[in-house]
Amino acid sequence: MAEAGHNLRASKSPGKKRTRITVFLLAFLLTAATAGMVAGAPHASIPDRLLAAANNPPQTLNLRVNNRAPDNNNLIVLPSYDPYPPVFSWTFYDPDGDQQTDFQVWVGSSPGNADLWSSGTIHSSSNWVEYNFNGTGKKLQSGVTYYLQVRTRDGNTWSEWAIVAFRINRRPIVSNLTVTEDGPVFSWTYYDPDGDLQSHYWVQVWTWFFDLVWNTGPVAGDNTSVRYNYDGRGEPLEDGKTYYVCVAVRDGYEWSWWVWTQFTVDIPPVVTQVYVQGYAAGTDGILHITDNAPDISWSYYDPGDTQTDYRVEVWTSAGRTGTLMDTSYAVSSSSTTYRYGSSAYQELPLIDGENYYVSVRVKAGGKWSDWMEARFRMNTAPDVGGLRVQGYPENDPMLLRITDRTPEVSWRYSDNDGDNQTKYRLRVWHLPGMELAWDSGPVENGENRATCENTLADGESYRAGVMVKDGYEWSPENFINFRVNSKPLVTNLSAGGFPTPIVRWDYSDGDGDPQRFYRVQFWSGPGGTGENLWDSGAVESASTSANYGGAPLVDGETYYVRASVSDNYEWSDWTEISFVYGSDPLNPGKLGALKVRTMSILYPDQTYVYEGGAVILVQEGREMMISYPSMIAAGDVRENEIWVRLRWVLIETENPGAVIGGISTAVVTTVENFIRISPLNGPNRKEVTISVNSQYAGAWSEYLSRINENLKMAGYLTSLDNLRLTIYGKDPDSKDIYFTEEVIRLRVSLS
Repeated sequence: MAEAGHNLRASKSPGKKRTRITVFLLAFLLTAATAGMVAGAPHASIPDRLLAAANNPPQTLNLRVNNRAPDNNNLIVLPSYDPYPPVFSWTFYDPDGDQQTDFQVWVGSSPGNADLWSSGTIHSSSNWVEYNFNGTGKKLQSGVTYYLQVRTRDGNTWSEWAIVAFRINRRPIVSNLTVTEDGPVFSWTYYDPDGDLQSHYWVQVWTWFFDLVWNTGPVAGDNTSVRYNYDGRGEPLEDGKTYYVCVAVRDGYEWSWWVWTQFTVDIPPVVTQVYVQGYAAGTDGILHITDNAPDISWSYYDPGDTQTDYRVEVWTSAGRTGTLMDTSYAVSSSSTTYRYGSSAYQELPLIDGENYYVSVRVKAGGKWSDWMEARFRMNTAPDVGGLRVQGYPENDPMLLRITDRTPEVSWRYSDNDGDNQTKYRLRVWHLPGMELAWDSGPVENGENRATCENTLADGESYRAGVMVKDGYEWSPENFINFRVNSKPLVTNLSAGGFPTPIVRWDYSDGDGDPQRFYRVQFWSGPGGTGENLWDSGAVESASTSANYGGAPLVDGETYYVRASVSDNYEWSDWTEISFVYGSDPLNPGKLGALKVRTMSILYPDQTYVYEGGAVILVQEGREMMISYPSMIAAGDVRENEIWVRLRWVLIETENPGAVIGGISTAVVTTVENFIRISPLNGPNRKEVTISVNSQYAGAWSEYLSRINENLKMAGYLTSLDNLRLTIYGKDPDSKDIYFTEEVIRLRVSLS
């Protein structure tokens, strides 16, 4: 039969025979189905099943009242101003695509009832109907919940009943509108006959001339009181002036009627802000108060009156509780500043790192304001410690030997409040007079190191002071003393000797530190350029001479010697000289000297100096050579040759600069004695320059003048320039100069 039913719905062939058979079968089946229902058969007959498969029941959806949809509780609330009678509408849906042919509408006090109204069966495809259009219904009451029930038919089958509840709303009511002077504050009582909660409020304030001075607009909330101008959009109210406040509320569906009342402004003053040390409540600065007796100030609002009195209190806990630290008592004054501890109250000292609460109230127009409270915190000053100079901490002996002339000073920063360093200030003074040598001024920098940018002097003592800021206050200044090392010096550098050159120098140190190391270099070019022929490296020794230890030098070549010494703290600058190896007579540099001083009450003090084989007498700043050395002697002047004999006496002491009084013993030891003869096979220079390096220039100048005259008398061609004697060949184009040279080096030890 399902097959047949399918064929019945789907058959559309135009043949007459098939049409008559189809109509006959359909009539037969419908007759059988009717007979089955009349017989009351307990089970559906075959035709019943066939019809059920042939037609799906329609659905009635989207019930609306006055085109309003239900809420989440399947309730439609109609505002009281909605049109009456209400209009019901729905959406018809049929799975088979059939059209609506009929509908029924019930309105009842409960689901399944039509005790208010029934439309009856309306043969229509319309999807809306007006309540009680046929005049058979009862009048709907506000505030009562009713149930709209609708079903539709597709010509064969009715849909299920669709049900939705609806209610005609009753407006909420505003009553008991009052105005309090404190603010002012507007309060009202909310009432809703249907039990709905307040969803919105709307407050307006007008003048007598209908000037709107404040309008909240619709505000979501169940507040039943608001302070005037809480949103900051209102105009200042004038003291003594009459205004009108209007309030309306909403229950979620509709607004109440406006309710108004008038009020005359008599506003008590309001403390609007409190400041401590100039910092407003709620700012970061008020939590870092640095003054132990801070100024407390405030601002207040009163449109018609001026402050006449004030009272300030400081407590250890909020809400004016805990310990009362200070109070101004009630003061008759228009001042808006009070200094902590300036009243007759025996105030307690404020403690760094602690929180306090200041409360302020003012009086104006005979009325006191409420207390205004603000929390403030006493700042803990930052701490600077652990000062170092050039990395050396306090009490380190190296602080007496600082080698950087623009040293770096470092420190340790700490702050109990956890604030970061924002500034520092470094100052350096010259000791002992405390003359300022450097002041960085306040520097905005979070680093814990700074450089003294003025060059400090060798051998001088200094004091460095550092203070830091945490953004609010400076720390106490912390100090460290130090001394700049005196850089050692190389003086009177000389080089000579054959076949092994000897480098000699004098060592000096402003701090009196002995020489600990030396370093000597030989170069082919000046300033450490060209080929490095020899480098002694750092030699730990107090000796002021060094023997060349490199490859053999070339006779007649110019070389550059430089030396540096260390006092164990830093190296001296390089000192450099040049010398010609081999062909020129040895330039011994400083000759060295042994001094003997005699003192007498009968005549001025005398000093006898043994230097270079000569004896020099020094008295009252004058000097005279009393015993001549055999330093330079004429040799022979031949046809093509000139011979010169030289003799050097060099003195070294084991303890340079030593001074011994009374009876002393001098032990003289010959360290070196050699003779160098100019090679006969040359090449030889056309001139020889002999230089004498001595602090007793007057005595040696007189000696060299005598030698110069003697050489000229012997036929030599010479010139004398201070302590430099030059000997030339008589015929420079053909005559060479030859010489013999004797070097005697003595070491003297005093005891």
